[in-house]
Amino acid sequence: MQSPTVGDAPWSPAVDTNVGAAAIYAPPDIGLPEDGVLAIGAMNAPAWVYADLDLGRIRAVRSGGQQLNNLHWEEQKLIPASVTPCA
Repeated sequence: MQSPTVGDAPWSPAVDTNVGAAAIYAPPDIGLPEDGVLAIGAMNAPAWVYADLDLGRIRAVRSGGQQLNNLHWEEQKLIPASVTPCA
């Protein structure tokens, strides 16, 4: 899920101008969209975005898909050991 700020934020030099679109993403894997985009809102417009999620499909992809990030979590040397993946 992506929930960006949009528009000008003159009160913060770090995020003075913001662009983006609210979106919901999934792994680009078997049975899911090729680009990983489940839903996306209009660019630079405040909005809520909704998508129906098939949790069974997500579980299937996590256990037998082509993008097996959870299975390789321990191999990620730059990630602190205290961080654990979502199940």
